[in-house]
Amino acid sequence: MVRRRLMWVVAAGGFAVVVVYLVQDLRGGGDARVGAVGGLLALAGLIAALAWPDRRPAVDKQRLAAARAGDVGAMYDVGRQLAHDDADPAAAAEWLRRAGQAGHDRAMVRLGRLLDGRGERDEAELWFRRAAGLGNRVAMRRLGVLLEESGDDAGAERWLQEAAEHDDVAAMFYLGMLREKQGDLGEAERWHRRAAEAGDEDSMAALGLLHEKRGELAEAERWYRRGVEQDDAQSMRFLGWLYADQGRTDEALHWYERAARAGDEGAMHLLSLALADSDRRRSEHWLCRAAEAGDVDAMVDLGNLLDGRGEPADAERWFRAAAEAGDDVGTYNLGIALEIRDELAEAEQWFRRGAEAGDADAMFKVGALLERDPAEAEQWFRRAAAAGNAMAMFNLGASAEERDDLGEAERWYRQAADAGDPDAMFEVGLIVRGRGEPADGWFRAALDGGSTAAAVSLGVVAYKRAEHAEAERLFRLAADGGNPQGVSNLAGLLYNDDRDAEAEPWFRKAAEDGNAEAMEHLAEICRARGAARKGERWSRRAAEAGHPAAMTTLGNLASQRGDEAEATRWYRLAADAMYNLGLAHAEKGERAEAEPWFRLAVDAGHVSATCDLAILLHLRGDDAEARRLFLSAAENGHAQAMNNIGTYYEDDGDVAEALLWYERAATAGQTMAIYNLGLLQEKAGDLAAAERRYREAADAGDPLAMNGLGILAAGRGDQSEAKRWHRLAQRKATADHLYTLGLDAEERGDPAGARQWFQSAADRGHEPARAKLS
Repeated sequence: MVRRRLMWVVAAGGFAVVVVYLVQDLRGGGDARVGAVGGLLALAGLIAALAWPDRRPAVDKQRLAAARAGDVGAMYDVGRQLAHDDADPAAAAEWLRRAGQAGHDRAMVRLGRLLDGRGERDEAELWFRRAAGLGNRVAMRRLGVLLEESGDDAGAERWLQEAAEHDDVAAMFYLGMLREKQGDLGEAERWHRRAAEAGDEDSMAALGLLHEKRGELAEAERWYRRGVEQDDAQSMRFLGWLYADQGRTDEALHWYERAARAGDEGAMHLLSLALADSDRRRSEHWLCRAAEAGDVDAMVDLGNLLDGRGEPADAERWFRAAAEAGDDVGTYNLGIALEIRDELAEAEQWFRRGAEAGDADAMFKVGALLERDPAEAEQWFRRAAAAGNAMAMFNLGASAEERDDLGEAERWYRQAADAGDPDAMFEVGLIVRGRGEPADGWFRAALDGGSTAAAVSLGVVAYKRAEHAEAERLFRLAADGGNPQGVSNLAGLLYNDDRDAEAEPWFRKAAEDGNAEAMEHLAEICRARGAARKGERWSRRAAEAGHPAAMTTLGNLASQRGDEAEATRWYRLAADAMYNLGLAHAEKGERAEAEPWFRLAVDAGHVSATCDLAILLHLRGDDAEARRLFLSAAENGHAQAMNNIGTYYEDDGDVAEALLWYERAATAGQTMAIYNLGLLQEKAGDLAAAERRYREAADAGDPLAMNGLGILAAGRGDQSEAKRWHRLAQRKATADHLYTLGLDAEERGDPAGARQWFQSAADRGHEPARAKLS
């Protein structure tokens, strides 16, 4: 029918050409050759369309009449004819159904097959059961296969067994496969052998596989060859596979190619893989053939091949074909291809499909794409981690670390490390070292796993031990692996060893990656060899990238030129930069690294640095200098410093001076000072004033004030309101807040409550809280 329609199209096209020619000819511009070609096309198409045979199966009129008259056998014949090549499936089903209802078992089977092919499995099963009940062995086998595909192995076994006992050879094969799936290899072999001896080539191949798995290679080869004798392509493929495992490459290639030429797509793929090193052109030819024949593994491999040589559109087409065929790797690769070209919505859809099918990598990618919904992202990371995805474990660890929950972070990092993630091993090492425990073992394991960050860390340790050769080796390893810190450290080591010529290219590489310190080192190298203007350009680039020493250098250069306004501007920028560097270290808990930057900023007159340096000193017990710095910052208008100096006066018992500083800080918007005012008023018995202050601070989000409101509510017997404020405080509190709440509870004479707050803080990795508990 399709070809006949095509001939009509050819004829119509020819007539159209003739019409165009005639119109042009009337205008005096017609080309006779065009008219002649059109005429020939029209004539040839018309003749071919009229002569082309109608391939639709003709329904025998006498049988149709008999069927209409109630002849059951005729009903079956008409239904079978109409079902042929799907000529009229609806009419076929109706005639077969009428014959089946009249008790015709073969009509029942044919109808079941038709319905199964249309996906109507419930009705198909019904008709197979009716025919099987009448003793039809084909129906028994079809029913067994359908039940096995539905997951009903017990029902499948029963009907396949009965069909096999009625000498249905195909049922013997399916029964053998079912027994093999169930792990009963003895029974599987028995049924495959019965079917194979009855001439079933699928069972010959299956029997060969069973022998091969047991290491009985000669017997496996014998059964494969029996299948080959019946021109079974699968047996040819398995024989080639057997020879490939034995290193008999030429024989393997021979049988792969025979099977491939016989249409076996699996053999086409194997042949492609076997030829990959020796004949790439033929390898790609058979890979394309396998993919086009429907082998999903070949589709994925072809997609990878095309992607690797820069043909992403064609690669995506094959990934999509594999994904639509249900292949999990194809689904994942399609998601990656879509993600690369920023089609994130569709990428997420495919990752979700893979995730729902149980692919842990796809679960991780769904989580990674869900920046808009952190809660759902974490759920996917947890599912991926439970399924063994190390990247998901690492992400969960990183999220916990961002929340300052080092206990949870370490637990996830350790799981990821156990799954072989070298970056997780490195992170465990950092946490362990932060507790003052030996961490070299973790860093070494991470290094062995390929972590360049671990190479940097171990290099630093070696350098501090004056093991410069080992440090250089490790920094070079990290640098060669593309680690920016490794590049910078290697350049710095070479520079400190007066090997400027070797250091310079590494500094340039680091500078190209945006490393400001490398830029300033390049400036120093340029100035050392007399290239002052070039050196200043590098210092300016370093300063613009935030390097405080470069800013100071530019200030010095401006001062030397007599431009004091420009010099002052650079010095102020340098102070801000020093402070920000100190702050970055302090936020990561690196107090020793933060202190020198804060001191440099303080020396440059930076008020916020003065307060933050005072906090560091207070934390390590140096309260004399801390108090002096807090007072200096407070007198220069720093709100937090005002609050902090107020706490010193309160501890001294000088409540009036404390109130003065708290009021100043509160006026400047410092919520902790507002809370402290409320606390003093509560202690003085002015609960109404205390509540006003607590509410003011709570409205600004202060969890300490929320807890204070809860305490006041409990004091007046309103337990419901008290619980509400305590829950809000718990939810809003950081580890530091929880620790402070514990201290407040201690001061109020509530040791049980204090312990609860300290435990909550300790669970989030707060070391002073852990010390309190011990």
